Amino acid sequence: MYATAKVTTTNKGSIVTGRYTEPMARAQRSWLQGVLKRVRDDVRALSPVDLGNFKKSVIYRTSRRGLLVDGNVYSTAPEGQQSVIEFGRRENRKMPPKGALLGWMQRHGWDPKKEFVLRRAIGRDGIPAIAPFEKAFEKNRALLATQRRTLRSARITAPTRRCHDRLQRRCAT
Repeated sequence: MYATAKVTTTNKGSIVTGRYTEPMARAQRSWLQGVLKRVRDDVRALSPVDLGNFKKSVIYRTSRRGLLVDGNVYSTAPEGQQSVIEFGRRENRKMPPKGALLGWMQRHGWDPKKEFVLRRAIGRDGIPAIAPFEKAFEKNRALLATQRRTLRSARITAPTRRCHDRLQRRCAT
């Protein structure tokens, strides 16, 4: 999975009795699921809607291992699609492959003969980033920070440009 908003929480050191009980674990996981649902819904609301495939591919998952409760919001869409939606496409790069835009052009009433012009414009000018994961994550950062203070240790990770650069080199887009 490429673009993710990840939250990791733990109660280590924060319980006065030193005991981590099952009800505490359930409550923490339940809270995290509520937050992740909210982040997922925000990502879906900010996602582009052509066929809705990317929007449908955004899901969340939580897991618990001992004191650690872990949650991710991520997309199951192909990495290349995720990368372009989250970070955009740089200018002065290769054009998209021939035939890749025909379906989109038909749905939006463009003449298929103008595909080359559109491909050239995308290669020359790039595509601006929509960044649904980053925007949804920033929107819900305050909610995550309240729990972070309560737990004393929480790691919150948003998508980074460094990963995108590595993917760009691998995909050569």
